Amino acid sequence: MLWSSFGHQNHSRGYKDKGCECEGVGKGSPSGAWSSKEIPNKILPALYLSYQDLPSQLEQCFLCSTLFSRTFTRPFAVSVWISEGFITPNGDTALEELGNDSYRELVRRNIFMVNPTHYDESACMMHDLVRGLAVSMGQGAHYSGDLQGLKNSPTKPRHISLVDDGLSTIPNEIVDCDSLRTLICRTPQLRNIRADLFEKHRRLRVLVFSWTKIERLPRTIGYLIHLIYLNVSCTRLEELPESMGLLRNLQFLVLHGCKCLHNLPNSIVRLPKLRSIVLLNTPISQMPKGIGELKDLQVLSGFVLGDKRSVSNQGSTMEDLKHLTQLTNLVCYHLERVPSGTEAKEAALGSKPSLRYVELHCDEQQSPEEEEKDRIKQVFEGLCPPPCIENIEIHFFFGRELPRWLVTTNSSSLSNLRWLKLTNCEYIQRLPSLGLLPQLKYLSIQGASKIVAVGPEFFGESGGGFPKLEEMYIKDMPNWEDWHLTQWPNDGVPLLPCLRKLALEDCPKLKSIPGTLIRRATSLKDLHICKAGNLSNLVERSASITKAVILDCPLLEDISNLAQLQHLDIGGCPAIKRMDNMCSLKYLLLRDKEMEAMPNWMQSIMMQLQRLELWVNPDFIRQCLPLNGPGQPKIILHNPSRIFDETVESLLHTRSPYSFQINLTQETMEGVTVLPLDETSQHSQI
Repeated sequence: MLWSSFGHQNHSRGYKDKGCECEGVGKGSPSGAWSSKEIPNKILPALYLSYQDLPSQLEQCFLCSTLFSRTFTRPFAVSVWISEGFITPNGDTALEELGNDSYRELVRRNIFMVNPTHYDESACMMHDLVRGLAVSMGQGAHYSGDLQGLKNSPTKPRHISLVDDGLSTIPNEIVDCDSLRTLICRTPQLRNIRADLFEKHRRLRVLVFSWTKIERLPRTIGYLIHLIYLNVSCTRLEELPESMGLLRNLQFLVLHGCKCLHNLPNSIVRLPKLRSIVLLNTPISQMPKGIGELKDLQVLSGFVLGDKRSVSNQGSTMEDLKHLTQLTNLVCYHLERVPSGTEAKEAALGSKPSLRYVELHCDEQQSPEEEEKDRIKQVFEGLCPPPCIENIEIHFFFGRELPRWLVTTNSSSLSNLRWLKLTNCEYIQRLPSLGLLPQLKYLSIQGASKIVAVGPEFFGESGGGFPKLEEMYIKDMPNWEDWHLTQWPNDGVPLLPCLRKLALEDCPKLKSIPGTLIRRATSLKDLHICKAGNLSNLVERSASITKAVILDCPLLEDISNLAQLQHLDIGGCPAIKRMDNMCSLKYLLLRDKEMEAMPNWMQSIMMQLQRLELWVNPDFIRQCLPLNGPGQPKIILHNPSRIFDETVESLLHTRSPYSFQINLTQETMEGVTVLPLDETSQHSQI
């Protein structure tokens, strides 16, 4: 990480003298940056060089990031940077896009490390050393720590991130600060917000009380006329004061996960600069009437339709979305309340030129009538997104067929779609030709319980074949039996050429995985199969799969011909008899508390393993120990290995340097003598 950071800095300065690797290192300092007196103690010089090379805007964003928790998300970081004025306008480009560019640049420079579990690189962290550099450089203006550290601070910071598990109210030290601009409270026990906090600090720009126990915000929050970012997510808030309508500069309002919040103040529609409202997992009953007047809205994550069947209905309609032409992200709930496809069209989703992300949610329906299934299909027909759409999620759709704009063989209407997630669309009877989507990279299908068979039409038998797909997840398909690909075109037509990961879970009736898929997906590295109770073999040749996780497949007998497989995690597969042509396998994790003896297939691969982990019962472990007497060892461990079970019993053996350690219960160890594995052993200990 250090050399990568320095490498980016070195490259950006464009050194011309290839004969001197350090030329230009000391620019701005007569004696060179490596010996500069300005370098703080304990800060590695290479990191400091990377900091010196940051443009002013990136430097501000970098220092501000010390206020965040160890891991943070891109939307949070970008919103705070905009609120602090670190992202300067540039022509017609949206501030959010400019902020995303800054985020990506900090990732490119290895200052931020992306969390690999987030497909779109939307979460990251800072290495402790990099964070230490930022803390050192930001001393004076920024403070992140507990209350005692704030008391001892020689300066009066204007940007504070308070991290204290014991605080239940805002302390005097915060109220008495001068010219506070940022207050982030990472104080999970906080229950009370003093009214005088807002009376004193009227120039606050960023205010965060997320993950606290507050139940109300004082009315004095209306004094914060300079406030740009307010985050009270995952709190116990029951209501927001009407004085919120006085926050005329508020641009970001984040309220996700507020389980006790059911209504928004009507005054929220008087916030002319509001750019983002996030209400995910907050049970708002309906949006205030007039939400469509917020013409600057770009993110509306949690648009809840009013219920026309309710006598007191004064909520929003689809027409309120019509005038929100700048939307980039939209999440809609309660679409079952839309009476017709005609009213759905009033949202005019297809005419929003910047819309990139959309989620469409219905409430779960129990045995809907056929008429209702037809109606919801027409509603979704009216919600056709624009061609620029990149991410689509559909949840609890209860029609028999997905909307035509998704299933059409003409993929031009979704030519930029990269992410598609279909969750609990349990009444659809077939999957559309999604393989024709030219840019699709991520596909998740879950809970389509009426699907029985999937054929070549799913892949786009006219020649689609998912040309860009990288990850495919299919889960919770209780009636899916047949997956065939016998009619796929000739070898000249690519099939899943970019697929890296395939995961199948909770498909108890699935009989087989198409051999054509395994053979033709030449980029497939990661295969996950879980709870496929009817799957009997996995023997197709693959020259690409390097990791496989196979769990709870009780009828599976044969796993063979995965010549490049290096990592195998297997369990709940008692019928396994063969494991042939696995010459690259180096790591085996076996999970089976019922298994009492070592299977033959395991003995055949033991000599090639570098690492072994067993989650088994004690009787199995006893067989793996080097025993004295007739019970000679059945396992010879040539390389670092670890054997353990769920009772925290373990065996660790390392050949070089030699060590042999076991941690077993007294019952397991009864009658066992542990001997060195060879004459060169240095020690053996229990």
